[in-house]
This record gives sequence, C-alpha cells and structure tokens, in this order.
Amino acid sequence: MGVVILGAMGIAASDFAAQTAFRTFLIAQVDAQLESVAGGSLLRLDRAGIDGNNEESPENRPLFEPFEPLRDVPSEISVTLLDAQGNILGTVGDSQSPQRIQTLVSGFTPEDVIRYENRPFTLDSNGRSSDYRVLARLLPSSAGSVITAVSLGGVEKAMNQLRFLFLAVGFLVLIVLGLIARRIIGISLREISKDKKEL
Repeated sequence: MGVVILGAMGIAASDFAAQTAFRTFLIAQVDAQLESVAGGSLLRLDRAGIDGNNEESPENRPLFEPFEPLRDVPSEISVTLLDAQGNILGTVGDSQSPQRIQTLVSGFTPEDVIRYENRPFTLDSNGRSSDYRVLARLLPSSAGSVITAVSLGGVEKAMNQLRFLFLAVGFLVLIVLGLIARRIIGISLREISKDKKEL
C-alpha cells in the first residue's frame, strides 16, 4: 500500500511540474505573438488609426498613403485604440467577439498603461469569459494607447486536455503499481508460509 501512496505522490508532483512548465511555455508563445503584432502596428496606429470598415473601394483611396489605417490583425488577436481619457476609438480583430475586450479595456488611461511597463499581463474577465493576455503600449505621439490582446481560451483548453491526460495516465500507473505490489506481497507470503511449514 505504501508503494501505491508513494507512487501517487510522485505522479502528482510530476504532473504539477509538467503542467506549470507547459502553461509557462504557452503563455510565452502568446506573449511573442502580442509583441509581434504590437511592434509592427504601433506607428501605423499613431499616424492613421483603425479602420474597421473594409468597404471602401480601392479607386476611392489615394494612390499613395504613407500610413494606411489598420484594418485587420491575425485570427484571435485584437488591437484596441484608446484616447488619452481611455475612450475606445476602435477595435480590429478578435473574430469571436471584439465587444468582450472593449468592455475589459475601456477606461485604460496612459497612466494605467505606464504602470505595466510595456510587459504582457493577464487581464481577468471576472468569470464572464476566458481571461485575456494583454500588451498595453503608449502611442509615440502620447495621444492615447494601444491595447493588443488575445483570449487565453485556447491555453485553458490545452491545459484541461493535459490535466485529463495526466489524470488518466496516473490512474493507470497506480492500478499497475497496486497489482505489482499485490503480486510481490503474495509471493513473499507464500515463501514465508513455506518456511513455516518446514520448521
């Protein structure tokens, strides 16, 4: 029985360590995506803003625009432009629901952005949906800020799948350990009873 308990403790410790390492890895990947999108669009957002309408035809636009408004970002990432008072000027991206991130970041002033020191942080959604990983940056003109965000729903889904996998594998290992321990105890008892009969 002690072997099974010791095995369970070892499995639990290794599962916890593996899950922590995997979550850290996934968050680092999300942070790299945020840095890439934020770094590539900051000057463009400062000069031209956000254009959520892709309806304007190409012939109505000037032939040369030094800075076109940001019209789209990759997949689940959203970019929100805020003025100096924290009012939302526009959002692009977040194919699921851009209103969710707007609700969470509305009111972010430049002072709030400075507090995060250009580092990604997790924004709690208060149980309404998945939390968001956010990178907040000031515009170069100091006219407002840019919030680049991505939902952590995918990370949480991957973590839940990993927890289930570890639980299933851990359970199977404990059953095998229990059967092996029982077999070893049975063999030992048989040897002891054989020695008693000889005496």
